[in-house]
Amino acid sequence: MKTSFSNTIRILQKRHELLLSQRNIPLEEVPGGIVIRYKNPVVTAKHIPLEWHYDLNPTTNPHCLERIGVNACMNAGAIKWKDKYLLMVRVEGGRPQIVLCHR
Repeated sequence: MKTSFSNTIRILQKRHELLLSQRNIPLEEVPGGIVIRYKNPVVTAKHIPLEWHYDLNPTTNPHCLERIGVNACMNAGAIKWKDKYLLMVRVEGGRPQIVLCHR
C-alpha cells in the first residue's frame, strides 16, 4: 500500500507536535544543588523544524525524502530577551565535514 505525500506529511507533523507539546518533568532535586535536572532533554535533533528536514512541496519532493539530516544538537547557551528565554543551539548536520588543506 502506497502512502500519499499529504498523509506522510500529516503523520510527520502529528509526531512533531506531540514531541513539542510534551511536558518535561523535573527529577528529584539534589540537596544544595543549583541546577534542576529534567527527565527529557530540552532540545534534540528531533526538535528541528520539519521545514528544515523536508522539502514540503509535493512537486519538488514527491517521495517525501529528507533533505537535511541532523546528527546532533548541542545547547550552546541561553539568553533572556524581552522576558523570554531563548536557546542558541548548535546544529550538526548528518554529513561528515570535509576539510580541505591548501599549502
